[in-house]
Amino acid sequence: MHSLATLFRAAQLYTHFAHNTIKGPTFFADHKFLGELYSQYEGFYDDTVERMIGLGEKPDIAKITEQACALSCKAMGDKDADMFFKRIAATNKQIQAEIAKDVKGASDGVQNLLQGMADELEKINYRVGQRLG
Repeated sequence: MHSLATLFRAAQLYTHFAHNTIKGPTFFADHKFLGELYSQYEGFYDDTVERMIGLGEKPDIAKITEQACALSCKAMGDKDADMFFKRIAATNKQIQAEIAKDVKGASDGVQNLLQGMADELEKINYRVGQRLG
């Protein structure tokens, strides 16, 4: 679940960046949506780390954050609103693949948590797809 926590943290950092730098004719709607997204990713990250701790793992929060920064900082040159949403869609695909991998062999509780996250990501993907047209 370390990789999943890293991806959620990277998504949170990136969407927060996008929220703070978005411009253009759809600014108000995009700004609001990106604000919702970075809060949602932050919740996913927090839930993942707390579950890891609850399962007796000792997540290295500094390493997770460092790896997340490395992933998200590469993209922080993005300036185009459509690029923000294309990158969010691509990141969600990575997260969904990681969830599918982590679900296998997990306890019922962990499966439940991850499947709930996967469900929310599908809703996000729908909204991102609608935004991209």
